[in-house]
Amino acid sequence: MKRVLTALAVGVAALAAWSLMQAERPVAEPVREPVSARLLDARLVVRHQGIRYAEITAQRVEVSADRRATTFTGRPRIVLYAGDRRVLVATGARMVYDRPTQAVRAEGGLRLTTPEGASLAARTAIWDPQSQVIELAGDVDVTFPYRLTR
Repeated sequence: MKRVLTALAVGVAALAAWSLMQAERPVAEPVREPVSARLLDARLVVRHQGIRYAEITAQRVEVSADRRATTFTGRPRIVLYAGDRRVLVATGARMVYDRPTQAVRAEGGLRLTTPEGASLAARTAIWDPQSQVIELAGDVDVTFPYRLTR
């Protein structure tokens, strides 16, 4: 009987030691894709032949190690211009630019707004520059600031 109690005590002690070691082990960080560049509180101005084409602001901009993707997070905002005139404002939670295809994917909500106040909102959106089409997914909401007449 003494052997059984001793074995049981050793087993409980071993289980207690193992439990304590597990509790002290740090929680593993999620694996992140390697980043070659990271900018905080960024404002980028895109120009073509000296003419402003777009302004992009975000709390965080990351370029992937393979330089294929640029990710904008933290209230990213893109303002598109035609000449000196603002034509479209895009805001969202996370936007990813794919360099080889020049496609843009917006996740976690996207809102497009015109200077006249018309807006379009969707949960996710993908812009394909080849077809010039925006594919919207999730609940889509369109608002016009004026009344449509016949």
